[in-house]
Amino acid sequence: MLQVLFNYPYVILPRCIMPNGTGVLKDFFALAYACAYKSGVTKYNGYHNKVKANQWAGGLDGVRRLLKKRTKDDAFYTLTELTLLGLITLELYEYGYIIITIHHVIPSGICTEEIDFYHEYLDILSDENKAKILENTDDDPTILHIKKHSKKCYVNNYSGFIRVERNISNILFDNNRSFGDADAFFDLYLHTVYHEQYQPFSENYPAILFEKNMPILTLEVLAKRWLWDKQRVYRFFKRYSKYFKLVKLQSSYGCVIFNIAYPIDETVVVPTQEECFDIVNRFKNYGDGFFYLDEIPANQNNYINLCFYTFANYVYEKDLLYSDEEVIPM
Repeated sequence: MLQVLFNYPYVILPRCIMPNGTGVLKDFFALAYACAYKSGVTKYNGYHNKVKANQWAGGLDGVRRLLKKRTKDDAFYTLTELTLLGLITLELYEYGYIIITIHHVIPSGICTEEIDFYHEYLDILSDENKAKILENTDDDPTILHIKKHSKKCYVNNYSGFIRVERNISNILFDNNRSFGDADAFFDLYLHTVYHEQYQPFSENYPAILFEKNMPILTLEVLAKRWLWDKQRVYRFFKRYSKYFKLVKLQSSYGCVIFNIAYPIDETVVVPTQEECFDIVNRFKNYGDGFFYLDEIPANQNNYINLCFYTFANYVYEKDLLYSDEEVIPM
């Protein structure tokens, strides 16, 4: 699979991802999933509307149904809230006509019925996939399927994917707002990395990374970020265990969070607790022989994160990382 690095400004988000619970980001992505991915004229609720890429046009009742709100007032209040946060731009016209422009999102250029398209064409820059595309002809069912569905402006079946700014959830954090359950879900999903050097656990499976110097998290860190209490964070991971796996580490080091809903090869297996212990112990051994006593933080989570951050700057061969040979930083 393609690398998903921390310094990538955008994250691929399948349109089928929509968690339960409430949150302002859930309303935002409901609009983003349904917005036009190219300019054109689309038919919605019996009316023909001109739209540009990243826009949705229609009436307030259509917004209410799209956001699954009880009343039009609830829908309009949500739109106002999203506007104040800078997530959308709202244009009001006569007879209740509305144009919503979605920010921080790049819509997919191709609409497909199946998310399998994402699996096959995500690594579009690889030589193998380039050759595969060049070999396709107009008789290929995949190409005919793409041509057929690329004529649509809206994506009403929640297929395909969008590219989202990784730090979009920081808007809530910067505004000191409490996260809803859906907000926390998207916050974790958008901070998923794969084969990222500052998150060694991501070498085997997509893992969560908020800051380069903190690959190992604690429930207290997440509670502070989301303005929750620790027990609510724990209940969150119990509720969304089909999406995120929390692996607790030894002592008071903290935990590692894996995104088990991220679309990758099905043959890849989530690392076990023992495998995570092995990685932690190896990096801790590097730190025990490197730092002076006055440089070691009293907090164990801070110390183990310091070890990871310090030695993640060096390039290790994957087979050496898990071997019994001593690895000496160059």
